[in-house]
Amino acid sequence: MRTFAAYFVLALLAFGALAWVSTMMDKRKVDEFYGFAETDESEINFNYPVEIQEILVQPGDEVKTGQKLLIVKRARSKDQLADQGFRIDELRAESTLTKGKIAANLAELEVDYTRRLAALQAKRSELRSEASYREQLLKAVLEDGAGNSQSYSPVQEQLNNIDRQVQELERSYEQRRSALQQEQQLSGKPLDVEMSRLRAEREFDAAQEEVIYEITAPSDGVIGSINAKISEHKSSFAPLINFYEPNPSQVKGYIHEDRILEAKVGDKIKITSLTSPETNKVGTITGLGSRIVEIPSRLRRMVDFKTYGREVLISIPTDNPFLQKEKVVLTFVDKES
Repeated sequence: MRTFAAYFVLALLAFGALAWVSTMMDKRKVDEFYGFAETDESEINFNYPVEIQEILVQPGDEVKTGQKLLIVKRARSKDQLADQGFRIDELRAESTLTKGKIAANLAELEVDYTRRLAALQAKRSELRSEASYREQLLKAVLEDGAGNSQSYSPVQEQLNNIDRQVQELERSYEQRRSALQQEQQLSGKPLDVEMSRLRAEREFDAAQEEVIYEITAPSDGVIGSINAKISEHKSSFAPLINFYEPNPSQVKGYIHEDRILEAKVGDKIKITSLTSPETNKVGTITGLGSRIVEIPSRLRRMVDFKTYGREVLISIPTDNPFLQKEKVVLTFVDKES
């Protein structure tokens, strides 16, 4: 009988232990986990090499949208000889040479035309003299009654042919002279355009050699680190200032891999400050990690032992009192006991 009573007691104890374990497992479903309050951080840089002229803020300063942060001087972007002046001189010389060649062609055309016209006029004068002599001779013969008048005159035909040659010569001369004059007028146009472009480029480069810029805050926020010193030269896109929002906008937490917490996007989470338990906000899960990762040491229950879990991203209202990277306690709002 005592043996039976002992077994009965053991059975009750076992049942109680199972009930306790079950209760503890249910409690683990609403167990708390930890996370960091984080803000959106950005780098402020410049897309040209610059020299730092003034630094108007200090790390930790709260700034407003458009507030001046830095004054910088843009350095010359090209480390090469500015050759626009030489190229302009070359183009000007080329234009003068081209116009000189065309002027020479015009002069040569004029000389050739004058020479050929003089030759035709000389021949015409010679033929006219011959024609006059023949007319006089024919007239004398006719007065003596020794012959009859003839209507055809070979000399006159030659004179008419010379007149036609003179007209053709003048027409050809005018055409060639007009073409050369037009070429002379147009020859400088492309060179003039190129010289104008080079002058504009030279003026632009001169204007860009030393330009002062003011770098301003893109929005309300807090200055993190300043990665520049007065008179320091910074390359293009080098980080100048780390800038972050004044209040955290999300919390990154980690659920231990051995726990049976079930979390899904849209779940409400209560965020409580470790240093000030009365400070809390309610956030919403916006993302879940797709793999198991190592939990940061600050978020482990036992810092010296590596533990692994699933990452959880929670958005929170920006009007919150949490500090950047502050450790917070996370619990499910709808699963609290």
